[in-house]
Amino acid sequence: MENNKQIDIVIIGAGIVGLSCAYEYLKKYSTHNLLVLEKESTIFRHQSGRNSGVIHSGIYYKPGSLKAKNCTKGYFKLLKFLEKHNIPYELTGKLIVTNDLDKLDDLVELKKNGEKNGLKDLKLLAPEEILKYEPYCTKAVGALYVPQTGIVNYRIVGDTLLSEIQKKGGCIRLNSRIVRIENETSGVLITLSNGDFLKSNKVIVASGINSDVFISSNLRKKYRIFPFKGEYFQIKENKQHLVKGLIYPLPDLNFPFLGVHLTKTMKNKVEAGPNAVLSMSRMNYSKLAFNIEDFIKIITWKGFWIFACKYWKVGVFELVRSYSKNTFLKSLQTLVPKIKKEDIQKAGAGIRAQILTKEGKLYDDFLVEKDGEITYIVNAPSPAATASLAIAESIIKKI
Repeated sequence: MENNKQIDIVIIGAGIVGLSCAYEYLKKYSTHNLLVLEKESTIFRHQSGRNSGVIHSGIYYKPGSLKAKNCTKGYFKLLKFLEKHNIPYELTGKLIVTNDLDKLDDLVELKKNGEKNGLKDLKLLAPEEILKYEPYCTKAVGALYVPQTGIVNYRIVGDTLLSEIQKKGGCIRLNSRIVRIENETSGVLITLSNGDFLKSNKVIVASGINSDVFISSNLRKKYRIFPFKGEYFQIKENKQHLVKGLIYPLPDLNFPFLGVHLTKTMKNKVEAGPNAVLSMSRMNYSKLAFNIEDFIKIITWKGFWIFACKYWKVGVFELVRSYSKNTFLKSLQTLVPKIKKEDIQKAGAGIRAQILTKEGKLYDDFLVEKDGEITYIVNAPSPAATASLAIAESIIKKI
């Protein structure tokens, strides 16, 4: 596309939400010209390509929330997309377990929550019933079975989305870093780091961990994206029989994280994790990653200190678990006691973009803001991969 040509719509970010927006837009406006801008050299370089590959059911999310609505709708849209394009997936079901007799009522409440969100055939399981699903989950005193949960390789989903976008006439421009996005009377002006500029009628910003970079100053006073690093181990091949499907702990609903869990993948492996450690770098996945700019953004945010004072014990535990294989192992052994230290090995890591408000609260829902002809997808953590097509459809309708 020529720099001086007015584009109908530009999508910034080629993760799963950005590509889903492009795909849904071209389904509705097949004759429009569309451009996806991505700062990396490939798609799915960050969150979308580093998740655990789970197709979420929507059981955890508050009924009526954007997470609940979009996960439920997105689940069926995703399955339809997978079937249409012959993408392999498996509905494994999952167990949400507790080892605490005092928490059995929480499983009952979680079941009710899932049913409000439209899930069917949820089952509360006694210890002997749990073993029929997961024979080595021997510590659990109760579990909730969720049949709708599944697994897929989201990288294949991304490649398919990109292929479909290009077939419909959409373009993608890689290695394109954005410097500025500005509303003008005739649309939106986008300035790139190489000095190029583009003009578009509308823009959707789906930039994940950098979603707060371009929002207006008024919105920036309310929200800040915090990077939480999730680190994984992998069960060695000779012990993968210890896990049949997906085993999750009963989560602490004060946090939008689901706890360290065991996940069968489409690559016939079993992943263990992730934890949730505040990262000092948004874009670097190494253990000791540090970026001074990202660090300053963290410590100068009032909400961080409120959050840290309230939940410092949780933060210390997550940090210890990050550096101690034994501590990580103990979390896994609450799910499957037979897993030993020699059975696990280091795997990859990902960084989750999560809003922390100025009041010190982790914002536990999707958040989309509109400013003129620019739509910002500000907060889209898990289950955004599952919900991506529904999120995209709702945004396209609104713009």
